[in-house]
Amino acid sequence: LRTWVESQRKEYKKIREGEDSFMTASRIQRLNDLGFNFQTKPVLTWDQRFTKLIEFKQRYNHVQVPRQYEGLGKWISEQRLKYRYLKEGKPTNLRHEQVDKLNELGMVWQVIKQPPAHQRADKKPWAVRFQELLEFKE
Repeated sequence: LRTWVESQRKEYKKIREGEDSFMTASRIQRLNDLGFNFQTKPVLTWDQRFTKLIEFKQRYNHVQVPRQYEGLGKWISEQRLKYRYLKEGKPTNLRHEQVDKLNELGMVWQVIKQPPAHQRADKKPWAVRFQELLEFKE
């Protein structure tokens, strides 16, 4: 679905720019009727993301950004992967100057990994865990 939504946005943008598109007025109307948002989020540069990381650190006093935090967590994860590539000599667009900036901010390059699946607790439905909690409390 995500790919399809992105495609609708791209095709709508083509129409707005006067290019050929498979998007029709009827499709636009149907999507508008659903409240579809044709706007995409702006793509931030590395420096803009780094500025957001500085703001995060000022607020929370660390740079261990949760994965789901406003897009910044994903960016941090990508920097860790690019750093690993850099260390392994693989192609990456992460520059040494950027690594230095991240290090100065206190970047944590390796996070604790989850234990292997066979060592983790079984995932059970909420209702089952709640029942276990009730039984534990008794």
